[in-house]
Amino acid sequence: MDAAICTMPGGVCTSDDSTSFEDLAIYGTTAVIAMGLSIILAMQLDGVSRRFLSPTSLRAKRRREYRYAVEQGNEYTALMIRQHVGGGKGLYDPKTESVVWA
Repeated sequence: MDAAICTMPGGVCTSDDSTSFEDLAIYGTTAVIAMGLSIILAMQLDGVSRRFLSPTSLRAKRRREYRYAVEQGNEYTALMIRQHVGGGKGLYDPKTESVVWA
């Protein structure tokens, strides 16, 4: 049984549990965004990429990923060396780093 609220004596009634157009638009937009993000994330997986990308594009994608991983590793190692030279975690001050390594 629906609990209907009649606002006018002429019989215009609205239901309490009806979904408005704005709510449907929000749900639809959210669903489309979620699907788009999941597709983007799935394309990052190598197995999925192998099915859709040409071998040349796949090779270029892998090179970019490997280059990024190497750059991140080098950056992390450099930071650890600078921290060690700077006296350890408690004494390392990144503000003075530019003076030391310039």
